[in-house]
Amino acid sequence: RERKMASRTGTRVGGTDGSDYSHREKVAPQYQRIVEIKRKLKPVILLQTICLISLLINLVLVYHTTTASLTAAGFLIGLPCIYFGLKKNSIALVNFYSTCCVVFGLFPMSFRMYKLLFGPSMLAYPGGLILTVETGLILLLNVIGAYLARALMSLWMRSGGLSQK
Repeated sequence: RERKMASRTGTRVGGTDGSDYSHREKVAPQYQRIVEIKRKLKPVILLQTICLISLLINLVLVYHTTTASLTAAGFLIGLPCIYFGLKKNSIALVNFYSTCCVVFGLFPMSFRMYKLLFGPSMLAYPGGLILTVETGLILLLNVIGAYLARALMSLWMRSGGLSQK
């Protein structure tokens, strides 16, 4: 014998056909924006991870510079923070990632880009162009990552109720 739920067999409230719940399905605009920012931030994190691997390979095999070491350290610290920060909606971890992007990414890579473009001609040897493109990409990813992280934190703080841990 098949059992049925009472609401399926029972009578419905007069004047409704069961489709009057659509007004409850709307998501507030700030929460839609949070999802949109998280969706944009994930490819940036993936590209930063690829850049980290490239930096580590360059540090081990090719050259040993302070700027590349600082940026690699920033990635090694910041990327786990943003991963867990997005997973747990933690403002503190996302803030730490944003700070890592600026302190360990923008400052050292800006100095490195300046040295590449205005110092002794690094473009003269074959790896110089690759190094310049890599530096530019890392700079761009850090700017985008810091901007999106700040925008996400701003939305979280306005909506309230998220973890400060």
